[in-house]
Amino acid sequence: MVLRGIARKGRPEELEAIRAMYDACTAELEGLPYLPNGVTGVFPGTEMIREALEAGRLYVVEVSGEDEPRGSLAFFGAEEHNSASVLRRGELVGGLIANHEGDEEYALIPWKCPAPENEILVLHAMRMRKACQGCGFAKALIALAIEDARARGMKALRLDTLEDHPTAIHIYSSAGFEERMRMRMHYGDIGDVNAVMFEMVL
Repeated sequence: MVLRGIARKGRPEELEAIRAMYDACTAELEGLPYLPNGVTGVFPGTEMIREALEAGRLYVVEVSGEDEPRGSLAFFGAEEHNSASVLRRGELVGGLIANHEGDEEYALIPWKCPAPENEILVLHAMRMRKACQGCGFAKALIALAIEDARARGMKALRLDTLEDHPTAIHIYSSAGFEERMRMRMHYGDIGDVNAVMFEMVL
């Protein structure tokens, strides 16, 4: 079966469903090789989700049906993807948040774009259900965030990801982000990590 989904902005009334999606994604992170100490905290927090929804800067992937139009934000998995038969139409399976808030380490990075904070968006909490990984859904979320940032007149997008997560590094690099620096950071949910700092000048 075809696994098809739509990347779109989340809606405030979907707060509980988005919270549940993030919790399910977090549960699936346990035991992964790039998280040897597991996940000990909650990220993103519910208030962070709520604020992003209210600002119109939380993007989600929704499983769609065979009769959905093939618009620019539709994307497709493999024809015989095993997850197509178990995921429900309308189910939220991925998310991404953008805001103006970078961690304190961001002040140490030699960013290429010297724009003020209100002209920069930082991407956070890219998550995808395990059943949907490898289908291009993450790329669709990033493309939507880039499109929205440009429409808002932003000058650049920034983010950080784990140095030990080559798949994430590849996804961001292939989307057009450029590596700026590698450094030690503290993540509230997983502890001290080696991180890769990325930037896209819009």
